[in-house]
Amino acid sequence: MKRYAEEQARPEGPAARSPVGRRWFIGAFAAVPALAVAVPLAEAAASAESAPSGDEVGSIWWNELQVKDTERARAFYAKVAGWTSNTTALDDASRPPAQGESEYTTFTSKGREMAGATKIEEAEGEEREPRWVPYIQVANVDAAARLAEEMGGKIIEPAFDLAKVGRMALMEDPEGVPFGLVTPRTGGR
Repeated sequence: MKRYAEEQARPEGPAARSPVGRRWFIGAFAAVPALAVAVPLAEAAASAESAPSGDEVGSIWWNELQVKDTERARAFYAKVAGWTSNTTALDDASRPPAQGESEYTTFTSKGREMAGATKIEEAEGEEREPRWVPYIQVANVDAAARLAEEMGGKIIEPAFDLAKVGRMALMEDPEGVPFGLVTPRTGGR
């Protein structure tokens, strides 16, 4: 699975941060209440040697919208938030998606990338609800994931390295709310 995720990494931009190309991940996560865990995780991980700047630790590093109708979502967020969207092939951000090919949308506002969106892919007989997935930046993903687990959270996907992105883990908080942890490669955002 990790090899497939690395193949899905995009060459540049915040959209490169997302592991959405992994079919198991699509639709697996819920919304933003994971923020309640962000501060203790960030504080516990802040002592790591490879720590990003203190200003970034604990921040929401990326948000990803997972929906059943990406065209409708693009139109909705364009009107409501004033976001502009750019849609590319999921596995090659340098070109538009071909007919029937998986796609990835990046939302921008005033030239700044704000979030990404992807279509939920469901296995036969499976129903997944649309949702936002926050990625929380921590100084050390491994330490933060261990702490989250000690505090009653659950590791969904153990820490892994994603080429051109950084180290990531997929978690659930004690109430089962999913979120991602990330320590970006040096140079980060």
